[in-house]
Amino acid sequence: MLSPLGSMKPLGPGSTALMGADGKASSLRKLVVDGVEDSANVQVKFCLKYRTSYGQSVKIIGSHPKLGNWDINKALDLHWSEGDRWLATIELPAGSVYEYKYVLVDHDGRQALAWQGGSNSVLALGDTDEQGVEVQDNWHNNPGQAAVLANGQTLTRETKLQAWADEMRQYRALARTAQYELTRKAEELQASKAQVARLKMELSMSLKQREELESRLAEVESENLSLRAQVAQSQIAMKSTLEEAIKLLQQEIEEGEEELFSELGEDLAAAVAGSSSTGGSGGSSSSGSGGWGWGRGKEPEAVYSNAGASNGNGNGNGSFERFGWRMADTRSEHSPSAAAGASPSVLADWRTRLGGL
Repeated sequence: MLSPLGSMKPLGPGSTALMGADGKASSLRKLVVDGVEDSANVQVKFCLKYRTSYGQSVKIIGSHPKLGNWDINKALDLHWSEGDRWLATIELPAGSVYEYKYVLVDHDGRQALAWQGGSNSVLALGDTDEQGVEVQDNWHNNPGQAAVLANGQTLTRETKLQAWADEMRQYRALARTAQYELTRKAEELQASKAQVARLKMELSMSLKQREELESRLAEVESENLSLRAQVAQSQIAMKSTLEEAIKLLQQEIEEGEEELFSELGEDLAAAVAGSSSTGGSGGSSSSGSGGWGWGRGKEPEAVYSNAGASNGNGNGNGSFERFGWRMADTRSEHSPSAAAGASPSVLADWRTRLGGL
């Protein structure tokens, strides 16, 4: 029977259930934790001390195909050696528990003559057994007389099984931790995927907004260029219109000057003739002053700039002015610049305005 948990002998210093002797992850850990079946094979040497009769032999049968899967015809043959020792060496995968039993067979090995007494023997192989295991059994299956040599230590099958169970518990604890970490990582992965999807959507919206802004900017630039072209055309048309207006204005001014000088000459000649005919007659001079005017329907203007200064007969020393013509007594002075003084300044003002366009 199995020994209590507290009486189990440890595997020894330096052994670990999670890492192999070379520091690499154990095959059982890969199977339990990582889900990868990469178990190493352990060389197992079975040794049974038993005296048989002539023509008889011993086989080992068990729960693994190499042990015949409990089929007597496929059981593993043991070979006799000195000292009535029956030996067999095979390789079994680490990380499993195997049940087996010895059976005595006749000369052809097909008929079982006797079975080993007691319950099935149990052999647990762990990752720490990669250097090999030797099992020393007895026919009566007395636990006190059976031993397992592994890693330089002599253990009972029960102790070896308990060590394997402890190793499995560690693996299961590690597997639960790994499963928790896997669940947490899966949740983090889902959260990361959701964040990536959100960022992609935001990036898509930003790109769409950027495209809209670029399109709007292109439209505004096109409108700006169109407005600039319209303004330039308007300036050209305005400048051309103003130039035509200045030409017309200059032409009107020139025609007005000619007309003005013509009327002034006529008025001056009439005034001189009237002054000579009256000969100092005040009434005639007064009555003649009402005939001064522009002619051609224009309003009459004052012919005397200082009427109060004339004498009683209307032939005083006061001056007579009209459109730049000055008369004093019978003499007259003509200032052409006074008659056309406004025209050059008006033209210069319009030319200045045109130059600023």
